Amino acid sequence: MFKNEDYVLENNGIYRIYKNGKPKKYKSWLSGAFSFLYDPLMSKSVFPKTLGASMEKHELFLKDELNSIHNKEILELGTGSGNLSHILPNDNRYSGIDISEGLLKIARKKFYKAGFKNFKLFLCSAEELPFKDNFYDVCICNLSLNFFNDLDSVISELKRVLKPDAKFICSVPIKDRNTDKKTIRGNIYSENELKDIFESKGFSFRPYPFKNGSLLYFSAILEN
Repeated sequence: MFKNEDYVLENNGIYRIYKNGKPKKYKSWLSGAFSFLYDPLMSKSVFPKTLGASMEKHELFLKDELNSIHNKEILELGTGSGNLSHILPNDNRYSGIDISEGLLKIARKKFYKAGFKNFKLFLCSAEELPFKDNFYDVCICNLSLNFFNDLDSVISELKRVLKPDAKFICSVPIKDRNTDKKTIRGNIYSENELKDIFESKGFSFRPYPFKNGSLLYFSAILEN
């Protein structure tokens, strides 16, 4: 599942990317010592106060969308604390990436508890994926797309690692729905901007008719 030029080693359940004999390092907004605060922050602050959204509605959408996916190669960009573990059916083969080692450690426990027999967690960036071409059936990205510094590179990497007709499923805050003008961290796009970016890379862009605060839910299908 790996590109030949990448050197990937597993340590305590987390895979790290090595270059020139040294592990690549990443700067996360949430240090490892405070990773335990991630879930309370999301449920008590980020969703209701920053996004004006309901976490319960968000999870119901994901369950409806992912419940029928079985025995597939799944990639998640921005695993976070691993909350997809109780939504995605556990017969799938899951790869999750994040730049926070602390969050990946929490995610590892959740995926074990949820009964996943085949999952791997990677400390790496979405701009430089260590995976081989045409490998994944589905990619999921929840509330992380706005944190990627180089979206063009991320989508190019997606195009490389996804199989033809693979689906990218995403939730992301957008300008259009931030009606209360809340301060949202990261790079905030409009729906049309995202549509143009994805279509320029050979994806068909399909927004879902689902409203939840400032969040846009969309899929992008990699065309042949």
